[in-house]
Amino acid sequence: MPLKIAVQKTENTICTGSKPGYLILFWNLVWAENSNTVTRRRNLIMGITNNPAFSASQNNLFGFRPPSVKLAAKHPDQTRKDLAILGLSVCQCESKHWMVTHRATLPELHFYSEWELTQFANHKAHQYANQPSTINGEHMTRYPIYQVDAFTSEIFKGNPAAVMPLKAWLPDGVLQALAAENNLSETAFFVPEPEASEADFHIRWFTPEIEVPLCGHATLASAWVIFNKLGWTSDQIRLRSKSGPLGVHKQSDGWLVLDFPNLAVTEQSTPSIILEALADAPTTIFYVAKDTNYMLVLENEAAVKATQPDMQKIKQLKSLGLIVTAPGTDSDFVSRYFVPCAGINEDPVTGSIHSALVPYWAEKLGKKVLEARQLSARGGLLRCELKGERVAIAGQAAFYMEGTVYLQ
Repeated sequence: MPLKIAVQKTENTICTGSKPGYLILFWNLVWAENSNTVTRRRNLIMGITNNPAFSASQNNLFGFRPPSVKLAAKHPDQTRKDLAILGLSVCQCESKHWMVTHRATLPELHFYSEWELTQFANHKAHQYANQPSTINGEHMTRYPIYQVDAFTSEIFKGNPAAVMPLKAWLPDGVLQALAAENNLSETAFFVPEPEASEADFHIRWFTPEIEVPLCGHATLASAWVIFNKLGWTSDQIRLRSKSGPLGVHKQSDGWLVLDFPNLAVTEQSTPSIILEALADAPTTIFYVAKDTNYMLVLENEAAVKATQPDMQKIKQLKSLGLIVTAPGTDSDFVSRYFVPCAGINEDPVTGSIHSALVPYWAEKLGKKVLEARQLSARGGLLRCELKGERVAIAGQAAFYMEGTVYLQ
């Protein structure tokens, strides 16, 4: 009969018990010099656990069925060696039970739920990131990377962002090169802030070509990673950024609410380059000085959908990008955002531009709670609220993938 594993409350000991449990967390601690060793140690760890969350015919979280528990019993010497490399020791207790321990006195056992252990596994995966590895004889450092689709509940929609948690900042040139390699509209990087800080993390955002002062969708994606992959237990995250303090709140329905600044707009004559780039553009335009965007207000949603600016001319603007917006048909307002100077012809869904759009439309429509849609090919839904000098921008997120970046 397979062993049934319980997880000790101190989170550093695994031992056998009489109730079903999980050992998925220790998979994240395994690394080795070659694939055969990796496979053997992975199978060892999965082999001494019985995971009741998955039926016999169903693959588990790691994409393969757990091997037989006899693996550990058949190769006790190799078992001890492999576990020793993981900083653990193994011994046989009673007649048929194995115990894996950190050589500590065993306190009372606590049987965690699947969700609790998954959260702990994710936390450990982040904790053991940036560990050295050897590939083809070269010493490499590993960094976790995630991709999340923001402002949508479905993958392949919304705006995809790469998210890379770091323990300490890499050189700016490396951050920019990583963003270029990812080739998404933004890659977010963040590091933990000191305990005495008023923020939990310091966050920065890079397009494939430049660093930007504010980014909504990559902040939403980062928050999703922190809440769901790094074992964050609070429903609030405080961020330090180039645009000042930001926040993210997790609602009970799973929506994530960004706490962003209220960005003022000023009305002015439309620059000639925009009139050349966009047929039938209004002769007046709004300028968002804080993030150097221009904002054109069109007559209706159909006009926004039909917008086809000359990207080469828009790229000549001495600004970040061009927002086009109008009242919505099935929402309070709609928008699109063109940013060729940052290497993005059209951004699929842009949380940060709503720091300017929400105050504008709140005044025009006489309401503070607004629903917005961004009309790119991928599309996105945002629930917004004007809160004085702050703007609340809420959205969903869909997890797409995770992996590892290796750097010398």
